Amino acid sequence: MQFEHVTTDRPSSSAVERIAGSRSLGTAAQREGWGAGRLVVTSRETRYSKSMSIEEIKGAITQLAPEDVAELAAWLEEYQAQAWDEQIARDVRAGRFEPLIQRAREQFKRGQCRTL
Repeated sequence: MQFEHVTTDRPSSSAVERIAGSRSLGTAAQREGWGAGRLVVTSRETRYSKSMSIEEIKGAITQLAPEDVAELAAWLEEYQAQAWDEQIARDVRAGRFEPLIQRAREQFKRGQCRTL
């Protein structure tokens, strides 16, 4: 997935290459004359400026090619699944499931469980 700028004034492809190869996309984008608050996405790295609103991000997504939207959707699904897994792991470490585990054990001991 690659788009250079979320506004209509597109940079040259040489500018995109310079920015894509930069260690700091924000600094490189400013050096190229793109103001702050821009989303620059390359296949290598992504930087998000908190000054972008959800509406601006949505607008940028509508400019993507269908195959890029599909790639973004797949990435977002994986991102959400990973975030969920990490939350569950934190909850387990914090003991938040212990009351449920204890209840299940008690129900099992009383014969209140059935084979699936």
